[in-house]
Amino acid sequence: MRKLNVGNDSSKPESPVSKYLLWANLTKVVKDSDGDEEVKVIGGKFYYDTQEKDENGDIVYSKTDVPLPISFTLLDSKCFSFKGYHEPSKTGFYSNEVDDFDSIISVKTKEGVFVEFTMREYVSKEGANLREKLAGKSIKSVKSIYGVAKNEEGELEMINLQLKGTQDYVAADKKAGFSAFLKTNSRFLDKYDIVVENVVITQKDKQSRKYAYPVWSLSKKLTDETNEDALNEFYDILTAYHIKYKEYINSAKKENLKTKVSEEEDEDEDELNYD
Repeated sequence: MRKLNVGNDSSKPESPVSKYLLWANLTKVVKDSDGDEEVKVIGGKFYYDTQEKDENGDIVYSKTDVPLPISFTLLDSKCFSFKGYHEPSKTGFYSNEVDDFDSIISVKTKEGVFVEFTMREYVSKEGANLREKLAGKSIKSVKSIYGVAKNEEGELEMINLQLKGTQDYVAADKKAGFSAFLKTNSRFLDKYDIVVENVVITQKDKQSRKYAYPVWSLSKKLTDETNEDALNEFYDILTAYHIKYKEYINSAKKENLKTKVSEEEDEDEDELNYD
């Protein structure tokens, strides 16, 4: 079990998550009746990113697929962030993670802050321009699902599923998607685990491209009574991490504000020091 390195208020706490799982469509290039090539969606998969150093000391990134079925005990499903990649400008966007509608979400690039807002502002009628600005950079909300699963050795580990778009909400089927599943089955999650065994391929309408999404269902708990203490420990570790993470974010915002005020004061002094 990965322990929590809490550090101090000004240092970012190390995440207790062993694997961050992402979803991707499985595609295949086929030829149509006219002989033209097209990309066809044939399924979907979860995967996680790994990194290691090669013989030259350079970091090499790779993706590891996670075979279905995936079964996990839910720890937390309230958190979310915003992420995206703008292909024309080759720019990646990311934000801090929040668990309520009133905390500040700061969307950044490597160059600095792109935009800041709250989720309440994002979903409001007045947030249309904000939503358009984010959509223009291919930035989407990402639901952050924390859970406990068994790894390849049969040991318990904390995982996180990063769900966006159709993994969380399926326009073609309002009963599909994780949010709809959770709303319907939340009362059963103290007795059952969540499992993904199947994938559905669909499309919003005939003019839209097809996509794949995971099918969520309930399964027998992977943790028996002998593992309840371990499960509670995972929950305590995650709770402590969220507390330290919020302290780190708030501390970073205060430092940024101090730096901004200091820079503005320096600019004022420069304006006064003239011949």
